[in-house]
Amino acid sequence: MKRIFTFLLTIFLSLILTSCFQLVKKVFELGSHTEPPVKDSVAVVDNIQKVDSVPVKEDGGEDGFDNEGFQDGEPKDEPSARDFADEGGDFDEPQPNAGDGVMDEKDPYRRYPGVPRDVVSFRVKMGESHPRHYHNDRYGFNFVYPSCFYRVNNSQNGDGQAFQCEQVVLRAFAENNVLNRSIGEALRIHMETYRTTYRVQRGNHYIASGYTPNGWVYYEKCVLRGDVFYTARIDYPKRYQNDVEGIISDIAAYQP
Repeated sequence: MKRIFTFLLTIFLSLILTSCFQLVKKVFELGSHTEPPVKDSVAVVDNIQKVDSVPVKEDGGEDGFDNEGFQDGEPKDEPSARDFADEGGDFDEPQPNAGDGVMDEKDPYRRYPGVPRDVVSFRVKMGESHPRHYHNDRYGFNFVYPSCFYRVNNSQNGDGQAFQCEQVVLRAFAENNVLNRSIGEALRIHMETYRTTYRVQRGNHYIASGYTPNGWVYYEKCVLRGDVFYTARIDYPKRYQNDVEGIISDIAAYQP
């Protein structure tokens, strides 16, 4: 009887131990598949948002950058209108050509490095000028000059007018031929006053060019019509030579 009881106890204990083992095993298996806490998932999302989000300035640019993507203080070498034209770009309106006096930069002096500022200013003003007419009431002659020139030294006796732009001076005047001189004699007297380097006489007029006593360059045309000498003239420092050629051509063609 004692043996039977021992056998049954042994079987009972074995079943209990087996059940306990299976229970512990299931607990461990479940533990290995446990999902991470919800709080941890939210923390990961928060971290991603912090990486993607960059503080924005009040002016609309990101911190450390401006609205155009340049870092604060970084030089911006943007192409100018001239660069665009050189690359074959198209504009809605025709663009000015180089040397026409119309600046495509804010500072026109940068466009002509090494050129004196007064010459650059004269070049700009000439490029923006239009023809203006002067009429002399006393002698009845007309003279056309660029609008950037302003009137100076108005003659008291009404024989003519002087005009100036920067250091360039234009003159248009007339005088009676009271001594009844020929155009050749008038040229000879002129050469006694100025250091003439070029002169030509044709018909009723002469053209002379050279230097004034103060070292400026001059160009003059004098026409004898009836008993009146009509003269058009330009005086300028030599540094303006390349910028007054158009005016000199107009004086050469001058007919009062």
